[in-house]
Amino acid sequence: MSGSTFAAGSTISINTVGDNTTKFLALYVGNKRISDSTQISNYSTNSFIYSIPTDAFGKLLIEIIGVDSSSNMSFDTVTLI
Repeated sequence: MSGSTFAAGSTISINTVGDNTTKFLALYVGNKRISDSTQISNYSTNSFIYSIPTDAFGKLLIEIIGVDSSSNMSFDTVTLI
């Protein structure tokens, strides 16, 4: 998915998978030109749905953050064009 190209206005599904210690997952999407979006899931596996704004352009930063029951965090970053 990283480096993939999508049209403004597209809806994308971002599938996430944690393990049995994952307390929740968070999704952050944004760049300097559009409003940030944050979604939170209380499940270790989730499909986040994100609609790219119709006025979006440039690279979008997508961060997935997983937090376990001890408040340890892990994250991954993807960019879309």
